[in-house]
Amino acid sequence: MTFTKKKLAAVISGTLLTGMASTALAVVDLDANSAALTAGATTVAVASEVNIPATGGLDLGDAAGFLDASMVLNPAIIPANSDIRVLLTLSNGTFGAVPVATIGGGGMGLISGGTGSSSAEFNANVGTADLAAGDTLAIALDEINVENQNDVNITVAVTRADNFGTASVKSVTSGLVEFTDSFAVTYTPNAAVAAIDVTTGGVSFVGAATGVNAGNVGIAYTAGVDEAGGALAQATISDSYAISLEFSNGLDAFSTATNADASVSFGVQALTVAGTTASATGIIAANFISADLVADVGATNATPINETSIVATVTGTPETGFNTASLDGSGALSSLSKNGSSARLSFALTPGGAYPQFIRITNPSGVAGNVTLQLTNDDGDTSAAIDVASLEAGASTDLLTIESIFASVQAGDAGFDLGANSAKLRVSVDAEFGATGTDTAVILASFSTSTDGNTFNMMTDASN
Repeated sequence: MTFTKKKLAAVISGTLLTGMASTALAVVDLDANSAALTAGATTVAVASEVNIPATGGLDLGDAAGFLDASMVLNPAIIPANSDIRVLLTLSNGTFGAVPVATIGGGGMGLISGGTGSSSAEFNANVGTADLAAGDTLAIALDEINVENQNDVNITVAVTRADNFGTASVKSVTSGLVEFTDSFAVTYTPNAAVAAIDVTTGGVSFVGAATGVNAGNVGIAYTAGVDEAGGALAQATISDSYAISLEFSNGLDAFSTATNADASVSFGVQALTVAGTTASATGIIAANFISADLVADVGATNATPINETSIVATVTGTPETGFNTASLDGSGALSSLSKNGSSARLSFALTPGGAYPQFIRITNPSGVAGNVTLQLTNDDGDTSAAIDVASLEAGASTDLLTIESIFASVQAGDAGFDLGANSAKLRVSVDAEFGATGTDTAVILASFSTSTDGNTFNMMTDASN
């Protein structure tokens, strides 16, 4: 082949188009934006829920036009009798079929690469006339193969050839394929969650409410495309989900085993309570769910509501060939807390044991309020709350023996007793004054004495 010595005075400019058969093509001005292009700017969004086989990878682009691209050439910059070479390079993937390249309507010959390779190089002579205005470099990528879900970029490098060899005309890299999540799950705590009302013994919420809204869980679906370029229906990936709520300190008060009219619900869907978990399964309707999680103790509740954190977990059931990694996850909702303030003593001696123990409760705040007390044995059983004092601002109780406290609790809750294998206790108090974690919070102090009564030890694990 004889090469001419003509010099190119300008460079290729125009647009690269990538797109899907099912949607409008995206357009990017490469001359203006090529320096700022990032993967995703002109990419085809393939659903990340499509599984990639461990052997052989995933073939993309079975549908016509799924990955086609073209570059419009300026007129009169590719002179007659010039040889033009086009090198296509994929950043993450290989060609599953030989690409087809045409320039000015004429075919280009493949000279290297192609099927099974990450590159393909083409050559053509423009002929006896300059390229006319609007002539295009058209690239048909019928199929590419990927082995992971990293972004796939394409580099289109155009060079000319003459008697002195080859020289670069233009090289542009643009996004081609990216994998994007179809599902988005949000976990939103309730900013105005009701407090457990200590004035009722903790059996209801402030304002005599029996129910509490712990927050919202939303599941949204945005259709990506499958490996053939078709829009993916949500049910093709997964049309069902499971939701569970974990109450870290238990939810006895919300169980129908405790209260016949108690309930935990996700929107209109009832959840089944077992142990520390409330759970249910359901169908993702119309590609979207947004519902509040409400726990209700019912009108006749007599079981104290535990202060607890609440974590929601959502999982999907994938169809064959897909996964639900973008749907699966957990998020914190609002915690349930008591109004007023509280304090805990994690170790109390055996009532009537060899070493006497005393407890003193103080109100350091500027307002008066009642104080209730609960005991927990080493089996994990917690008593009903009993009234122990009504304290004026700045006042303290007398010294209360662990024996008198235990007797008062049993008088109010005949079913409560020491643990089967240990006679030690834990003490918790709730006050209608102050705020936990501040210097206005109720103070629970404790000390024990020696058997002869001559020395005493402060119990330093009391905290609020």
